[in-house]
This record gives sequence, C-alpha cells and structure tokens, in this order.
Amino acid sequence: MAKQKVRRRFFRGSRRRPHKRSFTLPLAVLAGLAPGLGQLWKAKSYGFNHVANVACRNYVGYDPDSGKMTGAYLGYGILPMVAGFLVHTLAGKIGINRAFGRAGIPVLRL
Repeated sequence: MAKQKVRRRFFRGSRRRPHKRSFTLPLAVLAGLAPGLGQLWKAKSYGFNHVANVACRNYVGYDPDSGKMTGAYLGYGILPMVAGFLVHTLAGKIGINRAFGRAGIPVLRL
C-alpha cells in the first residue's frame, strides 16, 4: 500500500499582536504610602529638619532625636508600603488586575 501524503494547513492571519502597555496606578501600593506621607505633611510646618527626622524614623527605623534604632514608627512608613506591595503582587497572581483590564477600567489596578 502506498503511504498517503498528509496535507498541512498554515494559517496566515492568526498572528498574535504584541501587548500594548499602558500607564496604570497600583492602588494597594499607593494606599500603603498614604500614612507615611500624611506624617510628612503634618511635619512640614516645623521645618525641613523635622521632616527629614520623621522620614528617617518612619522609613528607616532610626530615630535621629534619640540616636537609636526603633521599630515603633515603622508602622507609619515602610510596613504599610510593604503590605501594599504584597497585596498588589497577590492580586496579580490571582488575576484581579487582569479582570480589571478586561472590564475596561483604564488606569486603576489593585
């Protein structure tokens, strides 16, 4: 018996278009920045040195006034920001941001 020739079809029109990147705002990370920026906004009336001390205390953990490392004020600066980043990453893995994109919400992502 003769072997039959297999006919192959190539589809020319089904190419994938490259993903168009657009500007998005990660809401969870921005919400994590809010407590620290609120503290800095309150401190601006006392001058630049006080703003620098508050920023150092909230985001680094070092208190320039006492000269010691302290974790008491990290809850206003770095910890909410890290928590917001973790929520943003988890939302990306679950697919919430993809659902927002498919729903047509243009700028906001979780």
